[in-house]
Parts: sequence; structure tokens; C-alpha cells
Amino acid sequence: MSSSRTKKSIRNIVYGFFNQLVMLILGFISRMIFLKYLNESYLGINSLFTEILSMLSLADLGLTTVMVYTFYKPLANNDKKKLSALLNFYKTLYKTIAIVVTVIGFILIPFLRYIVNTNEKIDHLYLYYILFLLKTVISYLFVYKVSILNADQNNYLVSKISTNTRVLTVLLQIIVLCFTKNYTLYLVVDIFTTWLNNYWCAKIVDKRYPYLKGNFEISKNEKRDIFKNVGSGFLYKLSSVLLNSTDNTLISIILSTEVVGLYSNYGLLFSRLSMFINILFSSLSGSIGNLIATEDRQHRYRVFNIIQSIGFLISSITSVCCFLLINDFISIWLGSKFVFGVDVQIACVFNYYFSISLQPLWIYRDATGLYKQTKYVMICTAIVNLVLSIILGYQYGLFGIIVASIISRICTYFWYEPILLYKQFFEKKVTSYFIKHLYNFAVTLITMLFGLVMFKHVYVTNIFFFFGKVVFVLIYSVAAIYLFYFWRKDYKNLINYFKSKLIKK
Repeated sequence: MSSSRTKKSIRNIVYGFFNQLVMLILGFISRMIFLKYLNESYLGINSLFTEILSMLSLADLGLTTVMVYTFYKPLANNDKKKLSALLNFYKTLYKTIAIVVTVIGFILIPFLRYIVNTNEKIDHLYLYYILFLLKTVISYLFVYKVSILNADQNNYLVSKISTNTRVLTVLLQIIVLCFTKNYTLYLVVDIFTTWLNNYWCAKIVDKRYPYLKGNFEISKNEKRDIFKNVGSGFLYKLSSVLLNSTDNTLISIILSTEVVGLYSNYGLLFSRLSMFINILFSSLSGSIGNLIATEDRQHRYRVFNIIQSIGFLISSITSVCCFLLINDFISIWLGSKFVFGVDVQIACVFNYYFSISLQPLWIYRDATGLYKQTKYVMICTAIVNLVLSIILGYQYGLFGIIVASIISRICTYFWYEPILLYKQFFEKKVTSYFIKHLYNFAVTLITMLFGLVMFKHVYVTNIFFFFGKVVFVLIYSVAAIYLFYFWRKDYKNLINYFKSKLIKK
């Protein structure tokens, strides 16, 4: 990557990490306060409605990915007229999407009684749902402007604004819960700060890109090409929703909405950690898009291997730490009654592991436009996941639903997407990629098993003992992974790459 791309990527990563660190801390505090003044049923409703409304995001037809992809080339060429025309086109589309989401959202209201499964009656259930719907609709009014910041490698601006508004959100929500215990006001605060966050980002775009206010339009042929790509993006969106946004609904129907609330505590930890790590890769997406537009095939492949090596190291170390620490953390944070058994713990960790280890592949997929060619395999993944989740959910409960996601991924896009990327984009054999993945998984599994033996008699009774265990587990994980990797060529190339960057400075 050029120094300019590298500098922008590092800036985006730093701001993104800080943003997610703040989000992580505030998320823990907010959850504790939430459970102190409201019960598990409200927590379950919170997680369930969030998932249901994320399903309604199907209405954008996967447009966000396509939109960012179409911005890369005109940004690289400084084609202001094209950027203005594209933004005007997307603005119209997203206004239409907001209307569609609103209509579909109200159509779903009569079906809520079949989805919500609680032991106690929840008053004002439909009001809560409508407030969640309103928050979702508001987010569509500015998303087209925020996307150009991401495409132009200025994610750090979005992170700064997000951090500030999230702090405001949590502070106001804590005040509302402490003084009123009113869930309705709690949701109203979230709606207001969501609008504030998006409005603030839009104003930044207006200031930094004043030429976007022009009245230019793209041609009919360009619109046709975009809609063709949107068709592929929609299938990706559909598969993503079916794969990632149905678990809570199935848990509520098959088990109960209270279990959704309990599982959401684990979900909060893994999702926040995933977002934290995704910052590293998503901050590189704009640079990768620029790299693809300007560099040769061999250089692209070299950068991919560097990013993939980072992905392997991060997925292994964090997965081992999560496996050895998560139940201790849940117990201290919320209490032992919120802790699941080791089967759910293992399923959650490996579901997380695969999502992180595949991140480098996914950013290249989106940046190269290969999502257009892998759309059908993603649908297969989603269908397999849905069927297996129902079958295994009824047979093995929560463990079965989580494992279904892992099996569906391994059986479909885990092997298909790398083959396509290597064949069409790198023009190389994919064998080495799978060998590296298998090796990394084996390393992670072995490190987990040895760690389980080492720390099984280390009992955590308070926060001080927990932090002590965190230090030892982290040292063990890094040292163990290092022993498996320090002699490998990819690791040496990674070290040499960073040394070269430091020497240049």
C-alpha cells in the first residue's frame, strides 16, 4: 500500500479502536443498569426486536455494499461530477427504502404475538416495536452520505461522531432508568441520538464535499448496471439476514424470549469484540479498493497474504482468551445465573472464530466486486442454516442453533469464495490458503485444550482475581500462538513488512 493509503488506514484503525473501546465499556455499564431496573423479559424483547428490524433491512436490497463499491473509482479519479450524480441517485433510492421499511414494519405487527414467547405479559409491546421501527427508518435517511466517508477512507470521522453520540445515549438512558424505570423513554432516547448521529455525519459530508450538492444525474446505462449489481447485493443481503439475524427469533419461538435475553449477554460480548476487530479490516476496505484500482495483481496478492496472516493471529489469540475467560466474566459482571454451560460456550467461541478468520477474504470480496459471482452460494448458506437451526434447535436447544451457523458456513462459502478469489483475481492455486486455514484452526484448538487443563483449577471470585487471570491467559495465548508461528514464512513476511514501514518513517 502507498504511504497515503497506509496513513489513512492507520488513522481509521486508531479512531475505530477507540470508538469500540468506548462502546464496549458503555455496553457493559448499560447492560448492568438495564438488568437492575428491568428484567430478562425486557432484555429479550430488546434483542428480539433489534433482530426483527434488522431483517427489514432487506428492503435496501444490499445497496450499501454496492454504493461504496461504485464510489471507489470516481474518488480515485477525483471525478466530482460522477460522485454528485451517484449521491443524488442513492438519495432518491433511500427515501423510497424508508417508506418501504415503514410499510412492511406495520404489516408485521399482527404476527408479533406468535414470535414473542414470555412467561409474563409485557405491557405496551406494540408501542415498543413501533419505536424500534422508527429508529430503523431514521437510519435510512442519511446512510447514503455516510457511505462516501467510508469509501474515501475517512471512517475515523464516523467513529468520532459515533463515540460522542454513544456516550450521550448511555448517559441519558441510565438517567431515564434510574429516575423513571420507563422503557418507553429509554427507547425514545435511542431514537433521538440515532437521528443526531446520522445528521451530524451528513453535515460533515456537506462540509467536506460541497460539490456533491450539484444536480447531476447518472445515465440510464449506469442505473441499469447499478441495479444489476444490486440484484447480486440483494441476494447477499438476504443470505446475511437469514444467516445472522434469525437466531434470536428462532430461540424465542423454540425456547423462550427470556433465553434470548440471556443469550444476548454472550452476544453483546462477542459482537462488541467482533466490531472491535472488524475496525481493523473495515478501515482497510477503502485502501484495498484504491489498491485494486491502481496496483498490479502480484502486489494485491502480497497485501492479501499480509492481511490474512494478521487475521489468523487475531482470530486464534482472541478465541483462546474468550474460551478461557468468558464464563468468568459473565459471572462477575451479571451473576452466575446468567452463565451458560460449556457446550454453549464452545459453540459461541467457534462461531466467533470463523467470523474473524474470514474477514480478510470478505474485504477483498467486496472491494473486487466478487459478491456478484458468489450470490447463490450465500443463499445456499442461509437456507442450510435456517433448516439446520430448526432441526438442531428442537433437538439440542440453544447449542444446536449456534452450531447450525458454524456447519452452514463450513459447508458452503468457507471453501467456495476462496476458490473464486484465487482463480479469478489472483490467478493462483487456492491449496495454500486452505492449508493455512486448517493449520490455524488446529493451533487454536490445541491452545484451547492446553489452556483448559492449565486454568481449570483457577477459580475467579472477584474482579481482582479476574484481571489477574486475564493477564496470565493473555500471556499464555500469545506465547503459545507465537511458538506455532514464529518459524513460518508468512509470519516472517509480516514482520518484515512492518519493519520496512517503520524504517521508512
